[in-house]
Amino acid sequence: MDPKGCANAVVDAQRCIRYDIEIARTVPGSGNLTACGLQFWFGPDRARQSITLWVDTTVVHLLVNGMGLKTVPSRFTTAQLRQLLADGGRLAGPPPIPIPTAMRSREP
Repeated sequence: MDPKGCANAVVDAQRCIRYDIEIARTVPGSGNLTACGLQFWFGPDRARQSITLWVDTTVVHLLVNGMGLKTVPSRFTTAQLRQLLADGGRLAGPPPIPIPTAMRSREP
């Protein structure tokens, strides 16, 4: 298996499976949203607002009504991506926002 072909993918049963995940969450009153133990700060002004997280192992795009709010480096592991799927996430399409060059260089 070619590791370069598996960038941003979960290796499962000796196959590369691309896991770009989208999951919707509601920002709690504190403004501090968590997903698989990782925190995203939105502030109390965004409390009760629905946020979509587009996640892979390189970046996390945070979206409001389909519009990009911000993009941050991903700290999600492949196991956490699997957990997001199990928790109601769905396989996503291509990134909704181009990946910044500085973040692309983090890919294996």
